[in-house]
Amino acid sequence: MPETPDTRNAEPAALAATMQQVFDALPIGVMIVNAVSFSIVSINRTYAKFLEGAPINKNLIGQTITEVGATAPTFKVISSVVTSGQEVIVEEYPYDGFARGRTYWRWIATPLLTVEQISHVVITAEEITQRVLDRENLVAALDKEKCLRDENRLLYEVSRRLNSSAALDETLNDVVIQVSELVGTKWVTVLLRDEHHDGLRISAASHLSSDHDIDYIIPNGKGVSERAFSEGKVIEELNYQQTNAPAILKELTEREQIGSYLGVPISHVGQTMGVIILGKHDATLFDASTKNLVMLLAEQIGVALYREHLFHETSEKELRLRELLAIDDRITATLIEVAATVAGVITQEEIMTRVVGLLPGFIGCDRASITLYDEEEKVSWLGAVSGMTSAQEQYLGDLPPTPVDLDNPFIHHLLIELQPIIINAEQVGVENLFNIKSALFVPMMARGRVLGYIGLDQVDAAHEFSTAEQRLMGGIANMIALALENAALFEANTRAASLVEANRLKDEFLGIASHELKTPMTTIQGYVQVLRRRASQESLDKAALLRVVDTIGDQTRRMNRLVDELLDISRIEAGRLEIHHEVVDLEQLLAQVVEQQQMTNDQVTIRLQVAEDATHLQVIGDEARLQQVALNLLSNALKYSPDESSVSVGLQRVDGTAVISVRDQGVGISEAEQVHLFERFFRTEGARQSGVSGLGLGLYIASSIVRQHGGRMWVESQPGQGSAFFFSVPLAQD
Repeated sequence: MPETPDTRNAEPAALAATMQQVFDALPIGVMIVNAVSFSIVSINRTYAKFLEGAPINKNLIGQTITEVGATAPTFKVISSVVTSGQEVIVEEYPYDGFARGRTYWRWIATPLLTVEQISHVVITAEEITQRVLDRENLVAALDKEKCLRDENRLLYEVSRRLNSSAALDETLNDVVIQVSELVGTKWVTVLLRDEHHDGLRISAASHLSSDHDIDYIIPNGKGVSERAFSEGKVIEELNYQQTNAPAILKELTEREQIGSYLGVPISHVGQTMGVIILGKHDATLFDASTKNLVMLLAEQIGVALYREHLFHETSEKELRLRELLAIDDRITATLIEVAATVAGVITQEEIMTRVVGLLPGFIGCDRASITLYDEEEKVSWLGAVSGMTSAQEQYLGDLPPTPVDLDNPFIHHLLIELQPIIINAEQVGVENLFNIKSALFVPMMARGRVLGYIGLDQVDAAHEFSTAEQRLMGGIANMIALALENAALFEANTRAASLVEANRLKDEFLGIASHELKTPMTTIQGYVQVLRRRASQESLDKAALLRVVDTIGDQTRRMNRLVDELLDISRIEAGRLEIHHEVVDLEQLLAQVVEQQQMTNDQVTIRLQVAEDATHLQVIGDEARLQQVALNLLSNALKYSPDESSVSVGLQRVDGTAVISVRDQGVGISEAEQVHLFERFFRTEGARQSGVSGLGLGLYIASSIVRQHGGRMWVESQPGQGSAFFFSVPLAQD
């Protein structure tokens, strides 16, 4: 800082010199220029540095800025101020100072106004070299930091994408584009080893347009990519010529004018899986930052490729395991379905018919058949077939049992060695009766006995039966054989049991029927003799004679009832029980039945109870048969009711049906006996001990009549608490 001179009492000349000295000592350059003539009015030593003339002297005052060699920017700044009338600031204009190298300055040009006109322009100049350098360093640091952030962001994004479920090819395409933008080169390529070809496949490239084949295979050679791949290290080449490269690469190299290449291997756990190739126009080496970035990317891609390889390898094993499990599940499900199909089937014929109908759907074949075999007679015959035309089925069905030649290799392998046989199109031959292209035969064996075999065939030559289908059919054949054997045993046992039961029922029926018929016949015969003796007497007792005639009539009606029951049984069993349909008033019908039974039984009170909504309830049915049912239930109730008790007959409407009930106060019926109440010839223990006669047919006939009317019959009872019998009949539609 210069010392401030003492200007008190100074002469004007001395004062001017002193002021100039202070002016020259300012750290900034100052120059005042006439706005009209562009001549210098005042200038200090600092500003003189920008003039091409000698160091400052008084001769500069009054000279124009062009005469003193002012720089073009100085002239431009003054002109701009004069033209615009506004202050102008120019920064960072480079100036090569004396032996100082490159310097930076800031100019500020300010207009001076006189009577609203610009008279002068004041220009100040300040050196800002250090500030500019600091700023440039800061900008460079910020650029470097931004570059690092971009690289880290790219590495993070690549890592995230490679570890996500996104497709690897799509991720690689995004990577090469981002690397190209970040590094500033158009040529970024990822080449991966092709397992099926001897070379590297272009998997992603930033420089290939849509009209080029992105999956092009680069054969093994001496190129940058091949060297980086085979040597497993970073390869860098300047002014490299693709002399032995494929035509597509030569074309691209020449078109893009590539000056240098960088090849970085993609590897993991010692296994090289591909290469990243970078190319740029100028023949200069890639900087360390770019190399490091590409190496990190290559490492991440290598990890992703290795992980994908393990995933595919594991997925293939898992897929194979799933396929095997699916086959086992299919076999299990099919066996379960076959078992469920034949479980409730009784006859062999029905088993075979159902199975051959299901097998084409289970196995996926065109036709299926079951052939039975008699080991003793050495003959076979067709049991069932599906998938054939009617003519083919008739042809096979008309064939008689055929003798079996056990010396035939095919038959011997199937029925003696008990091994399945698969026949393909070549073995079948070109022509055969049923146009068979492939076939599968599986033996059926149960309890050590060969029952025959199952045959499946295809008319499509492209399909051949697999070992899995053979295994499946083996399980099905064993299951079907066991079902057929069980059905045969069941049929034999059923026939034997049926004969035994039929003989038992026949003997029991004959015993009951003869007893029931013999009783009234004996009574009638006795009373006829009494009637004959009394008729020969001279004096007749008419009252006694009437009693005899009444007894004969009762026994005759009893015989008629028994005969009617036997006839009804015969009609029911033959399906010839006739039902005449007409409108029947149930209230009126029940009233007649109650009145009729009450007249012949004065020991038990009968009550008819009709619900309010059931008066004159009408149904469509056979009035005589419905009356027969009501009489049967009411007469049974009266038979087994103690004296001085009551029986109630009810009628009500329930859900579109008429429900008739008969309740007594008798001994009741056990649950075990209720199950058999509506069977033929069944009589409860109480009925047998009561001495009341009967064939045990009444309830069976009554329940059959009710079913013929579309209704049902049931009972509610407990021993010692009486019984209630019900039957329902659908109401007549209005």
